[in-house]
Amino acid sequence: MSHGRATDAIHGKKDPSARPVTYPIYQTTAFAVESSDDYAHVGDFRSEDYFYTR
Repeated sequence: MSHGRATDAIHGKKDPSARPVTYPIYQTTAFAVESSDDYAHVGDFRSEDYFYTR
Protein backbone atom coordinates (compact mmCIF):
# COMPACT_ATOMS: atom_id res chain seq x y z
CA MET A 1 0.00 0.00 0.00
CA SER A 2 1.41 3.35 -0.99
CA HIS A 3 1.22 6.36 1.33
CA GLY A 4 1.19 10.01 0.39
CA ARG A 5 4.22 12.26 0.86
CA ALA A 6 2.75 13.89 3.99
CA THR A 7 2.18 10.50 5.63
CA ASP A 8 5.72 9.37 4.82
CA ALA A 9 7.10 12.66 6.17
CA ILE A 10 5.35 12.16 9.52
CA HIS A 11 5.81 8.42 10.01
CA GLY A 12 9.03 7.84 8.14
CA LYS A 13 10.41 4.40 7.41
CA LYS A 14 9.96 1.53 9.87
CA ASP A 15 13.12 -0.06 11.21
CA PRO A 16 12.40 -3.79 11.72
CA SER A 17 15.31 -4.08 14.19
CA ALA A 18 13.99 -1.26 16.43
CA ARG A 19 12.51 -2.18 19.81
CA PRO A 20 9.92 -0.28 21.88
CA VAL A 21 11.34 2.32 24.27
CA THR A 22 8.97 1.44 27.13
CA TYR A 23 6.48 -1.20 28.17
CA PRO A 24 2.91 -0.93 26.84
CA ILE A 25 0.16 0.49 29.04
CA TYR A 26 -2.56 -2.06 29.75
CA GLN A 27 -5.83 -0.35 30.63
CA THR A 28 -7.36 -2.87 33.00
CA THR A 29 -9.34 -2.70 36.21
CA ALA A 30 -10.23 -4.82 39.22
CA PHE A 31 -13.46 -5.08 41.19
CA ALA A 32 -13.55 -5.59 44.95
CA VAL A 33 -16.34 -7.80 46.31
CA GLU A 34 -16.82 -9.59 49.61
CA SER A 35 -17.21 -13.07 48.10
CA SER A 36 -17.46 -14.89 44.80
CA ASP A 37 -21.21 -15.25 45.43
CA ASP A 38 -21.54 -11.45 45.58
CA TYR A 39 -19.63 -11.21 42.31
CA ALA A 40 -21.98 -13.76 40.70
CA HIS A 41 -25.10 -11.93 41.94
CA VAL A 42 -23.96 -8.64 40.43
CA GLY A 43 -22.90 -10.31 37.17
CA ASP A 44 -26.25 -12.08 36.87
CA PHE A 45 -28.21 -8.86 37.58
CA ARG A 46 -29.70 -10.33 40.79
CA SER A 47 -28.52 -7.31 42.77
CA GLU A 48 -29.08 -3.56 42.59
CA ASP A 49 -25.28 -3.15 42.49
CA TYR A 50 -23.50 -3.07 39.15
CA PHE A 51 -20.09 -3.04 37.48
CA TYR A 52 -19.46 0.11 35.44
CA THR A 53 -17.08 -0.51 32.54
CA ARG A 54 -16.43 0.80 29.05
